[in-house]
Amino acid sequence: MKFNAGNELRERCGLSEYLREREGSWGNKENVGVDVLEKYSNHPDRHVIGAILENKKCTPELVAKIAGRLASSPDPADRLTVASSGESCPPELIRQFCSDNDESVRAKAAEHCSADMFEVLALDKSVKVRTVLVSRRDLTESIAATLARDESFDVRRVLAFPRKPSILSILARDPEIEIRWLVLRPRGECPAEVLDLMADDESEKIRIAVAKKGNCMPATYEKLAADTEVKVRAELAQNSDCPESILIRLANDPDKRVRECLGRFGASGMFASLDPSLMRDLARDVEPEVRRTIGRRKDCPVDLLQTLAIDSDFDVRCSVAANEVCPSDLLRIFAIEPDAWIRKLVGGNTVCPSDLLAMLATDESDDVREAVADNKNCPDALLERLRHDKAPSVFGAALRTIHSR
Repeated sequence: MKFNAGNELRERCGLSEYLREREGSWGNKENVGVDVLEKYSNHPDRHVIGAILENKKCTPELVAKIAGRLASSPDPADRLTVASSGESCPPELIRQFCSDNDESVRAKAAEHCSADMFEVLALDKSVKVRTVLVSRRDLTESIAATLARDESFDVRRVLAFPRKPSILSILARDPEIEIRWLVLRPRGECPAEVLDLMADDESEKIRIAVAKKGNCMPATYEKLAADTEVKVRAELAQNSDCPESILIRLANDPDKRVRECLGRFGASGMFASLDPSLMRDLARDVEPEVRRTIGRRKDCPVDLLQTLAIDSDFDVRCSVAANEVCPSDLLRIFAIEPDAWIRKLVGGNTVCPSDLLAMLATDESDDVREAVADNKNCPDALLERLRHDKAPSVFGAALRTIHSR
């Protein structure tokens, strides 16, 4: 390579990099004018040609000139360069490239073609081309319906993201569970009519996911409440959007796991409270596991807690003793229970009165005294006394509570 004074430096050190800058400058030192683009429009380096076509100063006449020359090139890389110019490429050439022999050229044309070419590309033998086509936001509903039944998994997978209910309804019956799962988990809310279809899905996993949705039709909730799988009904029992009539039905479900889940409905405080009449029904359930869920609830009525406090099942009584809305009079009864475990639950309950904590701080059980020392509402004077307790677990808990303050 030879350099003589006066020659353009850009000719000697990488024109493609020079012209590839979209803002028409190289190192912010010079501007590329239309005359430079014209001069190098026949350059053999396709990167240079691509940069010229992308340049904002490239005139429509120059684009048409370059595109016309390369559109008939036997090298598919040249035709791909033209097709990649997107909106700058003349529409008639894009239509021509939709029937090109090269797959990559057709795929690139599918990104920029007008709607009148959708039908041609929907029948293309290449999965790559059809996959590019279904990613178009302006895809017509009729073409989308055709491609929703495409033999290619990849085509249907791309199509499964938010579409009109008519398209999702087709995909909701797809033989591949992965496709049906994508329909159920779009970026937007799945339409109610599609959820109704998927409530009949053969997959338990799909039906469970439907049971979690908040925009189902009443008929869909009815269908799920009659599902043969316990897990589906149990999930529905925890759905805060489930109609009350369905919840009442689930309160009489033959499987205790469903009733137990209903007892936990909204117990975390994240959802609406459970209706008191339903809580009363569940508090009379024959299964202690169900009654226990009511004893734990923060919205449980006081009279119901009093009933559960004398329940025949030990664990049910424990759930009441640990409940932070348990009345003081019940806590005082629990504090003299012969079983140390219940006394420990009272000592750890944050609503336990100070005088009751003081009494439990002298309990013969190390576990009970430790629970008092762990109680975040334990008075300072009581903590100071427990700090000198003979049991390591007790004075250790007291020190941790003191340190946390």
